[in-house]
Amino acid sequence: MLFNLCFVEVRVKLIDGGGVGVGKYSQNCTHLIVDKIVYDDPLCVAARTDGKTVVTGLWVDHSFDAGIPVDATSIMYIPLRDLNGIPGAKSLILCLTGYQRKDRDDIMTMVSLMGAQFSKPLVASKVTHLVCYKFEGGVFSVFFIIGLLK
Repeated sequence: MLFNLCFVEVRVKLIDGGGVGVGKYSQNCTHLIVDKIVYDDPLCVAARTDGKTVVTGLWVDHSFDAGIPVDATSIMYIPLRDLNGIPGAKSLILCLTGYQRKDRDDIMTMVSLMGAQFSKPLVASKVTHLVCYKFEGGVFSVFFIIGLLK
């Protein structure tokens, strides 16, 4: 997956970025960084109750790349409600058109987080959803012409 960082990578990026890793959850920390546990896990609930910011390792990765802490409230950094994604999303195959660089990467990450698939390049017979920056251009036209847009 695009967002799966191992513990060591997260810790190295956290410390290289000026953070301090306290190891285990305690009252002294400001953030709880989790991986492979859900939003409603007792540890996450306790941390939120204590006023801590609960994020995934992806937040550390993006903050490191940006050189500053990114918005920890972004949906991309909140622990998943279900580690398998959104029920039913596995059958979705999305294609993007018109998005560039970071926006494109962010959408691809969210597609992966929800448990759906991303199609690149466009395979019109398989794509179930087209995400457009603007309703124009070659990919949009192909979908429109072959009647896949509803």
